[in-house]
Amino acid sequence: MDEPFQDLKVPGIEAYQNLGDIISFAKFHFNVPTSSIVRQEIEILEPQLVDLGFTDIVWEMGEEDSFGPLSRLCHTKNPDGKEVTFIYG
Repeated sequence: MDEPFQDLKVPGIEAYQNLGDIISFAKFHFNVPTSSIVRQEIEILEPQLVDLGFTDIVWEMGEEDSFGPLSRLCHTKNPDGKEVTFIYG
């Protein structure tokens, strides 16, 4: 799980945008417990989004298996106020 997903198409939903296309995961550690992933989203990823003008940032589980999360979703508003959803995993 070293690379964020490419665009993923889900029936009935527009393709999620790849979060790795707009921010850096260089300081992000993937092989940690879910609680650490959530902390890293808030401390590492969210500030990058805010710096780009994104607001109303909400994180949630995407796909998961018995080992933990496979993907995570980020729902937010872009600088123009349009709601967008990013995926990474």
